Amino acid sequence: MASLVVGTVFGLRGLPATAGGISRGGKGKSGTGQKASDVLMSALMQDVKDRVPPRWARVYAIVHEDNERSRALCGRFGLTVDMPRSHPRYRRIITEPQDATQD
Repeated sequence: MASLVVGTVFGLRGLPATAGGISRGGKGKSGTGQKASDVLMSALMQDVKDRVPPRWARVYAIVHEDNERSRALCGRFGLTVDMPRSHPRYRRIITEPQDATQD
């Protein structure tokens, strides 16, 4: 089990993230009106981009094929390339290859 200590910097090869349901009615919005899922995903993608030293970076997700909202979220952040499936009901989606040093 890992614990997070404020101010500690450590490298990761993988960063697991999960999504949870948020009730409707705007409660899942940030102070700027963004969806909470978009705020979290934006922070994760920015963290990948800001890694030092710069390196080739790709991000992938495993999403149930019926979960249209999660697939749409992935698409908004560039996870658009399908990989071979390890299970028939789950899609593995990855970003296009690009050099992390390019903007």
